[in-house]
Amino acid sequence: MTDKEASVVVVKQVGERMQAHRRRIKMLRSKLRESGFAKVKELSVGSRQLGNLKDDIDVFASEYSHQKIISPEYSPSKLYRIVEESSVLPKNIDAMVSNIPGFGYEYQWIGEGSEPSGGDADRDAMESIVTQANETESFLSVRRAVRRDIESTGNGYYEITRLRNKEIAMIYHSKAIYTRIAPLDKSPVKITVKMQRGGREIPVTIIKRFRKYAFMSSTGSKIRWFKEFGDPRNMSYKTGEYNSSTYQATEMLHIPCKRGATLYGQPRWIGNILSVMGVRDSDFINYDIFQNQGIPPFVVMVSGGMLTAESIDELEDLFMSAKGKVNFNKIAILEAEDTSGQIDADNRAKIEIKSLVEYRKEDAMFRQYSRDANTAVREAFRLPPIYVGNADDYSYSTSKTSRLMAEENIFRPERNKEDELINNTIFSNINNWKLITKGPEIIRSDELATMFAHITNSGAITINNAIEIVRRLFDLKIDKSAEPWADIPIMIVRQLAKAGVISVPDGIKDENAFTVPDIGYDKEPDPVGYNLDEENASK
Repeated sequence: MTDKEASVVVVKQVGERMQAHRRRIKMLRSKLRESGFAKVKELSVGSRQLGNLKDDIDVFASEYSHQKIISPEYSPSKLYRIVEESSVLPKNIDAMVSNIPGFGYEYQWIGEGSEPSGGDADRDAMESIVTQANETESFLSVRRAVRRDIESTGNGYYEITRLRNKEIAMIYHSKAIYTRIAPLDKSPVKITVKMQRGGREIPVTIIKRFRKYAFMSSTGSKIRWFKEFGDPRNMSYKTGEYNSSTYQATEMLHIPCKRGATLYGQPRWIGNILSVMGVRDSDFINYDIFQNQGIPPFVVMVSGGMLTAESIDELEDLFMSAKGKVNFNKIAILEAEDTSGQIDADNRAKIEIKSLVEYRKEDAMFRQYSRDANTAVREAFRLPPIYVGNADDYSYSTSKTSRLMAEENIFRPERNKEDELINNTIFSNINNWKLITKGPEIIRSDELATMFAHITNSGAITINNAIEIVRRLFDLKIDKSAEPWADIPIMIVRQLAKAGVISVPDGIKDENAFTVPDIGYDKEPDPVGYNLDEENASK
């Protein structure tokens, strides 16, 4: 065999080995992808497709034109999915849901004269609905479910059913992702409403156009129709046609979170949608890095030759199974074949291993971006940091101030607005009473007791006023006194009792009955719960 023929054979053998080497490397890369990288990419699909919120799959997609249903500006199902997959929104929404629907209810007398001392039929009717709005839930539970829809999608819906005498029977939560609005009906309807004018309630006849609401089952198979709350006409829940005597539709009350002139509401955080999506994408990038290590721990560099098939198998095993304490000291023995065809020492095959650990990320990326995005979303809800769990820099005084500011500027105005709507709609047939949603106790009980004593001893409060305050604060069912002197300031009652003009219980005669001793709560309590000055003095 000539030298030329031998060279051809060597070149052919080297080419075959190189092709086999490439196939093995390709197979190794494929296995590495299957081990986890592809799964992360699959999980990331949802995050990558959040660009256009209006393109989400909608159960009403085929019904908007056919049934003349108004399409929302943003898909409620898409918005809910963003909330569920976000690490920023749920804690802000939970704070709104926990605080706005309140901490119980009270029933305020708005009729003429003083509040009835005994039972009252209208109050009992209101209280029965509040206590049990439907067969499984109280009105507070229903309101919280509706509030979660409002904060997540910008829209909340109550379904109201009536008895044959037109009184409220049940109140349910209608899921916003399956509820849509229809245009106003072309035919106006005459209705009579109650209005407060000149200090008394008078009936007023108005002409109003109502609309319908559509509810789609989760399977997207059929639509159930509802009429707007207060619409006196009969309507079929199957066809949505008015003046139908069969399949009577129930009523729907829509509460939108208004942003501009849109018919549907929009969530408070819609202006920060990019921040919400950005945090989610950054979380996926960090997850991908921790799971797959975008930069390998080392590289194997071969010059002047190629790794043997056994060495490639050894590396493959090292990458795929070198986990746990059993493999902590596992080593790999690599062999290379010379492909240069020369015996010169400088041209022999060489294997070098270079560490890349210093280039790997040892901590999460985008930490500052994530903090800024969390702050931006929280500010969209106008919440102090303590309401979303950021309490590191808070003391008793600053936390109390934050609670007070949030109550005055966020929660109480929202409660008052919703109470007004509920009293003018759901409880519009209740005479002389209105529902008031209670807020949290901002001041301490000792501060309240001191203030109560000062007000009482100054002669600015009556027994029935005191009963009303105690009833509100502690949610107790205490009837007011029917005695005439119960509506006279306590200081005057004491003087009349001393003069023998009236007869009152001995506890009211006692001038010290409403005196609160000084128990040292005029300053902020020590963090550990006791007085440090006294502790040091004893030592």
